[in-house]
Amino acid sequence: MTSSNGRWLLARVANGDGGEFAHYVRETRDGAEWRQLSWHEDGIKDIEFSHDGAALYLRSVKNAPRGKVLRMPIHGNLRDAEVIVPESDAVIEGIVPPPSFSSWST
Repeated sequence: MTSSNGRWLLARVANGDGGEFAHYVRETRDGAEWRQLSWHEDGIKDIEFSHDGAALYLRSVKNAPRGKVLRMPIHGNLRDAEVIVPESDAVIEGIVPPPSFSSWST
């Protein structure tokens, strides 16, 4: 998957068919290297780019069987992620990044 601005490329690698994934990101420019964002044991099920490509939204089930949503800077790592939607009684099955408010006209 690529970011909407075309600058970033995200790859998801499955660990067999058990629902465990590792995620990697890199810039699309020539010579850019892959950087690992998550490992199989991190419980990250989905990742989406923010609309401006500056951040990532992650759906995690680690220590949250019903799911939680994290946000992290594109240049950060999982330690930098903040919980923006904590686990609750509802099950989080997917994520959609919020719109980019700076692109709205007034």
